[in-house]
Amino acid sequence: MLCAFRDVLRGYGAECYGEAGGHDMLVRVTDDFMARCDLRGPRGRVVDTVEPGDIVAVEGKLRASFKVLEQAMPPDQTTPWGAGHSRVGADFYVVVVPDEPEGFDSVAAACGIGVAVMVPAHVKPTGWRGGTVE
Repeated sequence: MLCAFRDVLRGYGAECYGEAGGHDMLVRVTDDFMARCDLRGPRGRVVDTVEPGDIVAVEGKLRASFKVLEQAMPPDQTTPWGAGHSRVGADFYVVVVPDEPEGFDSVAAACGIGVAVMVPAHVKPTGWRGGTVE
């Protein structure tokens, strides 16, 4: 799933680095990416503040969960107990999941995290009945 996401971003001209900076992937936005990309953010909007040179931290999980949101939390995110970590972080944070339960994108957005849904391109057999999962 992350490889497919990486390939899409590279196809638009982004530079992608796997297992970097404590994240599953870091993406560097390039001029070429900005000129060619037509990807949309939450609710179909384009993120206007993205600029060449920006870094996007990416975390991926096979299920949309609080765990993946926790892993992708920006280090300067405030907590109920005050300010968050004082580490240098990426410019944007994104989680990649195969599907999202209702409300997941809203919770992620409130945490300062974008959501990319990557539906698997293949169908594989599961269980003894030979059912399929998409």
